[in-house]
Amino acid sequence: MLTLRRVGSIGVAAVSATLNFSSCEEKQPRFAGKTIVITGGGGAFGRVGAKYFAKEGANVVLVDVNRKALDEAMATLPGANVEAVACDVRDADSVAAVVRTAQKFGGVDLLWNNAGYQGQMKPLLEYSAKDVQLVMDINVVGGFNVLQAPPSTG
Repeated sequence: MLTLRRVGSIGVAAVSATLNFSSCEEKQPRFAGKTIVITGGGGAFGRVGAKYFAKEGANVVLVDVNRKALDEAMATLPGANVEAVACDVRDADSVAAVVRTAQKFGGVDLLWNNAGYQGQMKPLLEYSAKDVQLVMDINVVGGFNVLQAPPSTG
């Protein structure tokens, strides 16, 4: 059931939906046969994403610079089609190794470019230029490297 109602005086509408899958005998996993690469896979969001995609049938390639965090994430995904790759997204050659690992599953179908660094939590005038550079290198250059990674040739 889908309902639409007016909220507030500026005509903003809110939609609410109720979905009922009880009539479906078996629900096909949404991402069956697909392979997703999740950067920042050792962190909280990456782990939750890995569980979700694995549950929905995807092959998962977890990527993080922190090997210990990757190992901990892998321990929460027993039996799933998951590979972990220690990778610094700032290094294009390291990112290329991720693509080669994904080839085990037939290549990359989906990407969650989740790796990031928020930097120091300080007033601007106390913030170091070195930390600003690290934020840019991981969040911008790292994200770019992952998006630009060439497909594996096998």
